[in-house]
Amino acid sequence: MLDNVQVQEVNDGQRSSSADRNNSPMHLHVTTWGSYTAVTAAWDVEDPESPVTGHSWAIGTVRGGVQLHNFRSVGMQTYARADALLMQQGAEVHVTVVTKNAAGLTTAIYSDPLTIDLTPPVLCCLAVSFWDGVSEVATSRTLTISWSVRDPESGVSHCEWAAGKSPGSQEVQPFTRTTSLSTASVALDASVSHGETVFSVVRCFNYAGLQSTLVSSGVVMVTAPPDTSMATLNVITNSPSQYPSRDHHQADSRRLMFGWEGIRDGAGIKGYEVSVQQTRAATVVPWRVLASTRQLYATLHGLGLQAYSTYTLLLRVTNSADLTSDVIVTNFTIETEAPRVTSASLRSRWPVQSTLTLDWTDVFASNSSLVYEVNIGTTQGAIDVLSWLDTERTVLQVARVDHTKEHYVTLTAINKAGLYTTRSFVVAYSTVAGFE
Repeated sequence: MLDNVQVQEVNDGQRSSSADRNNSPMHLHVTTWGSYTAVTAAWDVEDPESPVTGHSWAIGTVRGGVQLHNFRSVGMQTYARADALLMQQGAEVHVTVVTKNAAGLTTAIYSDPLTIDLTPPVLCCLAVSFWDGVSEVATSRTLTISWSVRDPESGVSHCEWAAGKSPGSQEVQPFTRTTSLSTASVALDASVSHGETVFSVVRCFNYAGLQSTLVSSGVVMVTAPPDTSMATLNVITNSPSQYPSRDHHQADSRRLMFGWEGIRDGAGIKGYEVSVQQTRAATVVPWRVLASTRQLYATLHGLGLQAYSTYTLLLRVTNSADLTSDVIVTNFTIETEAPRVTSASLRSRWPVQSTLTLDWTDVFASNSSLVYEVNIGTTQGAIDVLSWLDTERTVLQVARVDHTKEHYVTLTAINKAGLYTTRSFVVAYSTVAGFE
């Protein structure tokens, strides 16, 4: 029966730094737990002339020393252990064994020194790389990591690494012992999708059993260019007047403002490029890199575009993996002249005394369709009959009109670029059945 059993975690391992230079017939082993150290020594001694009668051993911090454990007999045993020694980081352990034979002669055996290691390995400089070098994005599915580790006291025993979709997790690659103490790689499977982030973690152990762990920053898996399937590109036309422009027409031939939205990419946008072409495929502005990646609008200056010409604006996007999207396009038209006034005049007709019909067909001419603003008053400049009526038609009938008064009609023709021309007319009652 066992009573009062206590269990403690211990760090157990041979020091490679000493093992590599071990010329002593003695094997030395150090175990640490907490702040305590245990030293175990084993040796092999023969005397063909006279039998061995006993051994004694001691532990010191210098060769032949007894600072930690005075000489003590272990009988005929060829091994010994001392527990609960208080050692400092970096101190050396020396074991001396004195063997005595039946003739009363003694021989001293000295161990190679071992360095006490109470600290984990020094692990640093974890980097993630792919075929295109160190990066924050992955275009190849072969993930390679590199690191630096050292342990001057006991040496580095081995390293393990894992990969996951959050810092320290292992769902992509469970902890696996590496064949190298500085690098490892793995081919990522389909469980890592475009736009997902992969984190790597490395832990290295020294021969004292102590470990250090380091987690990398996230790397975004990028296997596709930016998605423009839902993206829109719009020309931002500024009218030169109080009337809005329509259908991507503008009067400014030297400046083009535009904006976009709906571009999706999990890796992050690296840059935008823009080009302007005529509808006949002649390039007006070659592909040009836009200065900012944070704004969703831009302006091109000094263009010198031709009047009454339609152009195509093209935009493409590159992500952090240097993959380029499909081109987004939109059209716009330059119109620099206001509507022209022709020789035709306003025609009027009175179907009944209280109803006035106006017809201004062919009074204005323009390269684009026109919208008209109509104002009618019984005195010049007044709008007491009709005010601010917008219409695309060129014939208008107005009811409840006082036929005894003259009517002042103001027509404003507005083209798609927001340019306008205004003309005024005076209409009086007439009994003529047709237009006059």
